[in-house]
Amino acid sequence: MKTMNSVGSLLIVVVASGCDYKAPIVPATDPFTGAQEFPANVISGTLVLGGPVETPGPAMVFVTDAANPMPPYGTGRPFTVGTVPAEAFTSDGTGAMSAPYSVSGVPNGEWIVTAMMDVDRNFSPFVDAMSGATCGDVAGAHLADLDSRTLGTVVVADGAYADDVSVLLGTTLPFERPAFTIAGFGSGGNSVDPLGTLTDPTSQRVTLVAQGIGSAVYTLPGPTSFGPGSCGAIFPVQAPDADGDGEFDPHPSFGALGLKDLWPKVYLEYLGVPGVDDSGALVFANDLAEGESWAAEAVPSPAYALTGLVLPGETAFFPSLEVAWLPAASHTLADGNEEIVMNPTELPKGAWSVSVVSFTGQTWTVPNELAGIPAADGVFEPASQLVWIEVE
Repeated sequence: MKTMNSVGSLLIVVVASGCDYKAPIVPATDPFTGAQEFPANVISGTLVLGGPVETPGPAMVFVTDAANPMPPYGTGRPFTVGTVPAEAFTSDGTGAMSAPYSVSGVPNGEWIVTAMMDVDRNFSPFVDAMSGATCGDVAGAHLADLDSRTLGTVVVADGAYADDVSVLLGTTLPFERPAFTIAGFGSGGNSVDPLGTLTDPTSQRVTLVAQGIGSAVYTLPGPTSFGPGSCGAIFPVQAPDADGDGEFDPHPSFGALGLKDLWPKVYLEYLGVPGVDDSGALVFANDLAEGESWAAEAVPSPAYALTGLVLPGETAFFPSLEVAWLPAASHTLADGNEEIVMNPTELPKGAWSVSVVSFTGQTWTVPNELAGIPAADGVFEPASQLVWIEVE
C-alpha cells in the first residue's frame, strides 16, 4: 500500500467517499416501469436558532435515512435538502430567532432531520470539498428530547404532510474542518508491502497532515492559526467515556483486538485504478457492478491512548494524525448483501479515498476537486488534495 498523487494541470473526476454532503443523486423510481416518481410527502416546521449569531446566514435542512444518518451519527448522505434564506430568520422580540422551513419530495420511510446555518457563507453543494460546516457555523437537529439531545425521527408515508417538526440550531462549531493531505504526497511516502500485515499488523500505518486550504474558490486557515479564540484546520482526537467510568471505551468494531474508541473516524473507499482519459482528466477505472462497493475503516494509532496523549473523556489536538488500516474491508455486492473480507490479498488493487470525520461531524476527503483548481497564493499546493492510498 502506498500514497500516490498526480501533479500538473489535470482536472479530476472523483468518486467521493461519502462523508460530505452532496446533492441528492438517488432518484425515486417506479419498481415496475422504471419511471421516475416524485413522492408527495413533505416535512416542515421551524428552525430555531438556539445561540447568539450576530448576522444569520442561510441554512440547509438535510433529510437522511434514519437507518444511516449523516456524520457524526452515521456515514449517510441526505436524500433531499431544503434551503432557508438568511432573511427568513426573524426575532420574536426576546432575542430568539427562527424561520420556517419545508422539504418536499420525501419518500415513504423513517427520517432524521438535521440542519446547518452557513454563517460565513462559504458552503457550496456543488463541490464536495466545499460542502461542509466550517468554524463558526451552527449545526442542529430535530430532537426527541432536549435534555438528552437524543435525535428524533419523522415517519411519513402515502402523501403525508408532517408539520411542526422543530429543528434546534444549537451548536456553534468551534473548529475548522479537518482538512489534510497524506504525508509524503510528493515523494511516494508511506510505501509498504500490503502483504506485510500478515506478519506485522502495524505495517499499514499512514500519516495524515492537517493543512490550510488556499484555493482560488475556497480557503481554510491552517494549523498555525489554531488556538484559543481562533480557528485552524487540525485533528481533534477525542476518547469517549460513555459510561463515565474513567476508562477508555472499546472500539465498536475492533474492541476484541484491544483497540480503544477514538475520534476522528477514518474511512476508506475503493475508487479504482487511476488513469487519464482522452481529455486529460483523471479517472478511476474499476470493474465494479452497479451497486457494488468496497469500504474500510482505519483507526487512529493506539499510542494516543496507551501513552496518555489523550485521556478518557477528553480531547487533545494534533497537527498530524497517525492511523493504521487493519487490512479488512466491507464488500457490498450488487444485490445488496455484504461480506467482510479479512484477507489482504483479496482487497481490490488501485486507489482508495480517505475520509476523516471529526466528532463534530465535520469531514474532509481526499482526493477532491480542489486539486484541479489554481491556488489563491504561492503557498497552497493543489496537488496536496490529489492523493489517495493505493493497494498494489
